Amino acid sequence: MDVAVTEHAQLKHALQEAREYAEAIMQTVRDPIMVLDGDSKIISANRSFYETFEVTPEQTEGQLLYRLGNQQQDIPNLRKLLEEILPGKTTFEGFRIEHDFPIIGHRIMLLNARQLQSEDGRPLMTLLAIEDITGRKQIEERQAELLQEVENVNHKLNDFAYIVSHELKAPLRGIRALVGWISTDYTDKLDEKGKEQMNLLSDQVVRMHNLIDGILRYSRVEHIRGEQTRVDLNKVVQDVIEMLKPPENVVIEVENELPTVLCEQTRIMQVFQNLLSNAVKHMDKPQGQIKIGCVEEDKFLKFSVADNGPGIEEKDFKKIFQIFQTLPAHGKPKGTGIGLSLVKKIVETYGGRVWVESEIGKGSVFFFTLPKKEMGVKDAKLKANIVS
Repeated sequence: MDVAVTEHAQLKHALQEAREYAEAIMQTVRDPIMVLDGDSKIISANRSFYETFEVTPEQTEGQLLYRLGNQQQDIPNLRKLLEEILPGKTTFEGFRIEHDFPIIGHRIMLLNARQLQSEDGRPLMTLLAIEDITGRKQIEERQAELLQEVENVNHKLNDFAYIVSHELKAPLRGIRALVGWISTDYTDKLDEKGKEQMNLLSDQVVRMHNLIDGILRYSRVEHIRGEQTRVDLNKVVQDVIEMLKPPENVVIEVENELPTVLCEQTRIMQVFQNLLSNAVKHMDKPQGQIKIGCVEEDKFLKFSVADNGPGIEEKDFKKIFQIFQTLPAHGKPKGTGIGLSLVKKIVETYGGRVWVESEIGKGSVFFFTLPKKEMGVKDAKLKANIVS
């Protein structure tokens, strides 16, 4: 028998086995898959192919691939793939085509090809898988539209907050001034009850002013971004402590060296300011202790602000981080209920989270995390004795 005839027969048999094997596999795959011969004609396809393009095997087999889906015209990009890009290669992934098919309409698809070649590089058989990403692209476009709508609404809300702030602060300043004049000019005519009422009124005006400022700070967290710089948290904490001026019976201690992070200094200062001011405000022990620490935990920096104050009931652990939610501060002015919600919003903006662990009568530990990568920290090597 002629050697060439024998080799041809062996090659033909090998190709037949390869086709049968490929067809057996592709029938189990949900994406459209087809087998092409060396001339880019469709030999066979799986069930998903026929369902996707709404064609029959009779309409498809023997057709050129770039007449995909019973086309009357070539699909230009597909022809380019087969005639210019794929030759000489055994694999190709993520080739995109976008086309208006006469039956199934507009489609966006990604093609992945695997090619069996002869020793001289001629294509013998090509296995082609198609991923229809039309729906995904439509969802992505709709998501982009919704995000833009949300952004527009947020800008309007931000503008509204500033307008409301201006309109509310002006009369508040007037009320506060009026209270001061009455208290001064009529001090000899007001009895103790009257003076107490005037002081309460003044306190309420201050609280309303603080509430407005708090709402503004809360609304600005996600929309007004300052310049990110390398911030030494040791200095930030010391600045906050000096600003708070805690009473002599309250000691604030930094347990270990804090890292330098990449962030907006004002934002991170607000986090420590609110956590420390809450701890000072609610302190009920003759000797108050507040400890600040930081450790590395996986890919995060884990900060803690621990106190030996009154503690918080477990049922209120989530409530305290909700806006306008406050807990009783015995004998002290009521807060605005914005501080901890502001902390939560800032921390989550940076990709971290915040939570509290507490026991009534023994104190609380507020934790928050910041991602090391986001904050520009690699190997901080932090150690501290933190309750966890």
